[in-house]
Amino acid sequence: MRGFAGVPTDDADPGNEWGLDLALARQIPIGGSGQTALAPVLEISWKDTVSDKTGGIETPNSGESVFTLAPGVKYTRGDLIIKGLVRFPVLQDQTGVQLESGNMYLLGVRHMF
Repeated sequence: MRGFAGVPTDDADPGNEWGLDLALARQIPIGGSGQTALAPVLEISWKDTVSDKTGGIETPNSGESVFTLAPGVKYTRGDLIIKGLVRFPVLQDQTGVQLESGNMYLLGVRHMF
């Protein structure tokens, strides 16, 4: 029997993920041109991953809920944005025996056109 995307239904089925994100920032103008700004940033995230299933049976040691905070800074100059964050877990609940998430260091560059 075939399931979604032609995958046999008795194969491993990764659990769905749900998440919520909220980003807060306050632009602080630099210079008189209005083209440059610095902004402290705080991102708040929650992710819930449902346990995997194999043959319709829940797979042990899979699935988790993670709540993270990510403080950082954003620099804007014209159409260029550079952002740096450190995301760290505040609350983690893994199903079974699993490695917990560690810190994540994020550096992003965005060009608006």
